[in-house]
Amino acid sequence: IVIPSFKNIDYWFSNDVKIKLAIIKEYIEKIDDVKIKNFFKIAFSETIRDSSWTSNSEFKLVRMKQWNQ
Repeated sequence: IVIPSFKNIDYWFSNDVKIKLAIIKEYIEKIDDVKIKNFFKIAFSETIRDSSWTSNSEFKLVRMKQWNQ
């Protein structure tokens, strides 16, 4: 499993979530049919947003206050 690395990843995601998202991404990348792969990429992008520590009620990227410690 390859967990992506980018600036502030630990600020936005827990370790458990990073691992689970990496597993999902690996399965999506194995799909041969481009249309089906694109469908799952779109669903995955929403999953990323829902599983991160972002405030889902705003378009602007803001971390939820309850997670700021």
